[in-house]
Amino acid sequence: MEKDLSFTKSRFHTNSEKASVALCENEIREIFMLFDTDHNYVLSKEELENAFVYLGAMIPALRAWRGINHADTNRNGQVEFGDELDKLVKASVTLSEHQLREIFMQFDEDHDNVLSEEEVKKAFTYLGSRIPDFRTLRGFNHADVNGNGKIEFGDELDKLVKYAFKLGYTVM
Repeated sequence: MEKDLSFTKSRFHTNSEKASVALCENEIREIFMLFDTDHNYVLSKEELENAFVYLGAMIPALRAWRGINHADTNRNGQVEFGDELDKLVKASVTLSEHQLREIFMQFDEDHDNVLSEEEVKKAFTYLGSRIPDFRTLRGFNHADVNGNGKIEFGDELDKLVKYAFKLGYTVM
């Protein structure tokens, strides 16, 4: 039986549609389960990659590989429904704009309501960026409106958060 995703697509907002609200764990679990196309209660790398495509991941093959490496406790190269799927879902929840704002704010080490390049770089490193120097540079290009080399809380921080949100950082 072929799974009908039309009802799911109308219910869920995905990153590919630039959602402003992150999906909750139950919604992500349901989406992953829909992509178990052979109905064996196991997600292969291909099925997981298709789910990440649907969810709007920027590099779905990498996300699938990382997801399996993170969640596959018995090391069979797949994610089984149950504890492994739960582990994958918890790690796949996209951080909301509010959560990202809180993370950036916690890296304001001198509590001056301004983020330096080093503070922003530390935040991107904490978020798991593989290229925090580049993300910091791009973040400043998006957000440092007045060109003073700092991200001020308010409009500039909002722009930095929107940039980071588009990248789809997750708990994983």
